[in-house]
Amino acid sequence: MKRFDFHLENVLRWRRTLADVRRAEALACANSVAEAERELELLRAAEMQAARDLTMQPNGASLAAGSAFLEKFRSRIAEGVKKVETARTVLNAATAKVVEADRNAKLLEKMKQTRLVEWSADCDRELEAFAAETFLNRR
Repeated sequence: MKRFDFHLENVLRWRRTLADVRRAEALACANSVAEAERELELLRAAEMQAARDLTMQPNGASLAAGSAFLEKFRSRIAEGVKKVETARTVLNAATAKVVEADRNAKLLEKMKQTRLVEWSADCDRELEAFAAETFLNRR
């Protein structure tokens, strides 16, 4: 009996490695999304605090300056929202790549498993034939 040999073992190893790399990329993208969301929440909290502080000083000059300051915050928040949306889009693309890489790796793993089952059946038949031949020769 010859030993089991899967002729696509190198390809399978490469696809597993690629799947691991894709997972790492997706994790980095998820961290990027979380960081962008955290920054956006900090901006929103700072805007709320600035608005509260603005209402504490109701004179005309401070209201005008505070209004301009709040407009800057609103533009920074809009940029933050765009950054979060972009990060989520990148995360979705990375997730799709992970799914595809996993699918490709699992396909080869399934092929290997099928080939192993066939090899095992061949070995069993060969062993059974050898046992029958040995039994017949013993008589």
